[in-house]
Order: sequence, then C-alpha cells, then structure tokens
Amino acid sequence: MKTLKIGIPLIVAVILVLVTEFTHMSGAPLVIMWVIGFLFSMIVTAVIEIRTRMQEFAKQQKEEKKQQGGK
Repeated sequence: MKTLKIGIPLIVAVILVLVTEFTHMSGAPLVIMWVIGFLFSMIVTAVIEIRTRMQEFAKQQKEEKKQQGGK
C-alpha cells in the first residue's frame, strides 16, 4: 500500500507532463488538466490511507476483544 501512496501521484505527474509536451497544451486547458490530475492523485492517496488505517483499527479492535474475552 505504501508504494501505491507514493506511486500514484508520480504516475499522474508523469502522464500530465507527457500529455502537456506532446499536445503542446497551454493556457487554461493546461491549468485545468493539472489541477484535475493532482486532485485525483490526492483523493486516491487519501482513500488508500483511510482504508489502511481502518484495517489497522479493525485489527486492533479484534485483538483487544480477544484479550478481554480470554480474562
């Protein structure tokens, strides 16, 4: 999961650079495309982080429940 959190923004940035260079984009479409690209990568990264933390929390809750039930 850590590789996804780092890799997705890098992949999006590379795609944006390549599209910008090969289409010779400039002006408002360029800015809009970059803003949408970075928002997409931030949202995906946040979703991955939230899922990871939720899984860790659920795992902790199960362990605590087992410890309390065994006493």
